[in-house]
Amino acid sequence: MTLHYFNPWHDEALAARDAHCQPPLAARRLAADLACLPLWWAQPGDLVVVWDTPSADNGGTGRLTEITGRLTENPNQLTRKTVSPPARHGRQGVWAPRPMVGRVGLTGDGLPALSGLTPLDGSADAVRALRGVGCVDPWGWDAHTASQLRAWGVAPGLLPSPARLDTLRSLSSRHTAVGLLRALRDAGPAYAGDALWCTSEAEVIRAVEALPRTMLKAPWSGSGRGLRRGFGRYEPPLDGWVRRVLSRQGAVVVEPFFDRLADMAFEYELHPGGRVEFLGGSFFTTDATGRYTGSLVAPPDVLLAHMGRAVGTAVVERAAADVGTLLPAALPGYAGPVGVDLMTVDGRAGRPALHPCVEVNVRRTMGRVALDLLRWVAPGRQARLTLRRPGQPAPEPETDGGRLVRGSLPLTPAQAGTGVQAWLEIP
Repeated sequence: MTLHYFNPWHDEALAARDAHCQPPLAARRLAADLACLPLWWAQPGDLVVVWDTPSADNGGTGRLTEITGRLTENPNQLTRKTVSPPARHGRQGVWAPRPMVGRVGLTGDGLPALSGLTPLDGSADAVRALRGVGCVDPWGWDAHTASQLRAWGVAPGLLPSPARLDTLRSLSSRHTAVGLLRALRDAGPAYAGDALWCTSEAEVIRAVEALPRTMLKAPWSGSGRGLRRGFGRYEPPLDGWVRRVLSRQGAVVVEPFFDRLADMAFEYELHPGGRVEFLGGSFFTTDATGRYTGSLVAPPDVLLAHMGRAVGTAVVERAAADVGTLLPAALPGYAGPVGVDLMTVDGRAGRPALHPCVEVNVRRTMGRVALDLLRWVAPGRQARLTLRRPGQPAPEPETDGGRLVRGSLPLTPAQAGTGVQAWLEIP
């Protein structure tokens, strides 16, 4: 039995390097909003951590609902059973959700369901609920997450050791992407992209002033964060940001800035002994800040065709093979999910080119979620995984044997104060 846990503040926790850090409020709200996402890749009988949240409007307690999975006539709602609200947590005005755990099952419609919610409060009920857990599968491993799970009663033997957590943090640094990109450029000279690992302000200045446009990155940061643009001059406010990152994280990555045509990713599973399994590609969209907004959910050949529109499918397939070959050396001793972000860009003379390694995510990714969701899409159909605010009009979903045929299927429930909801949609 596996315990699943969606902890989207993972990247921020790596940057903080503190088991007792307080994740950003936005990340904690996102964790509460999308806590039920693991339902869609978990197995029946597994456990999923969810949150009983205070109201976002007045600080009062909200009501977490048990998803029974049966869709009602209102496509924005799931049939649900209300769970008694907990007492107010902490001092007034503090947003303090309560962790709970529920068991995964399937309804008569073949959709995943979560029931039997139990507070993770150290009580005898909590101990019983966690009994039988043989594996823990968070979004990503970091010292803060391990500390949380230990406090909730997860057996220490199921958690990475402090030394292992330090190793995972090191592998999750953008230093890994810098090295992998260099190896890929050696393997395929036609690839675009370059990256410099700068450990001093003088190195950053030389790199910034050598190019008219650059992208600067902190070694550890969340999606769309920890980034700054350079325009050929080293001046305020860029210089202050660089000094802060150097003092806190010891390095800054400087890359040429490219006009991006499309965002993509390769998804892999690394197995013990160095075996690499290529799971498929991911074709996704982001907003102006670089934050994820949605993914195409389709068979592998369809995804590769989308990914190869600008540069050719053969180039993308070659890159997937090259990355897979180089990953064991880039992530020595690691076993688990890996997502490698790439993009098509305006290359030399305005011709499209492939940048094969923008980021290396040593964790689960939304691209991996999109691949997992294919099992819930009817054969011959293409869907889209989207994140948006709840309450927007959505066509009623039509399912067949637990698979979406058309319409919009909510993947996560909406409670009072929910800011974002995940959907699987087929027009």
